[in-house]
Amino acid sequence: MRDELFLRQDASFGENLRAIGIDASTRVVDASQYQSRQNAFDFDMISMAIGLTATPDANGLEQIFHSRTAGVEGSYNFAGTADPVVDALVEIAGEAKSRDELTVTLKVLDRVLRARRDWIPNWHLTNHRVAHWDMFGYSDNKPDYFFPVESLWWFEAKKAKAIGKA
Repeated sequence: MRDELFLRQDASFGENLRAIGIDASTRVVDASQYQSRQNAFDFDMISMAIGLTATPDANGLEQIFHSRTAGVEGSYNFAGTADPVVDALVEIAGEAKSRDELTVTLKVLDRVLRARRDWIPNWHLTNHRVAHWDMFGYSDNKPDYFFPVESLWWFEAKKAKAIGKA
């Protein structure tokens, strides 16, 4: 762990692991050691938040889930996922011709990844935390999870003028 901010959360996770018989401990290391160990996959478990865009492409999916990136230093395939079924689904998602085809493929990929148990969902927020000046227009319909804020906002001159930011 690279930040004491998460020590309380990870400590309680460790307590739960010990309660079921797993010898678990948490250790804080400095940022450069954390990055070095993460790049070299020199860890038993790490706490990580990874987000995908609303329309993930094959390259992004490959970096996290494809066997070509398992064990490749610096890749985001932290779990070391190397499974021909996952590889095929990543490639099918990359070749999707419609939003519906992509959605179905990603749902199947999600189910396969959950069944593999490479990841342990740990915590999430039910709300988006964003602060901004009231000079932007934005859609009331936001994705449930990770999204690039700049793709959902636009500048409104009238609002900016009203707060002296035009």
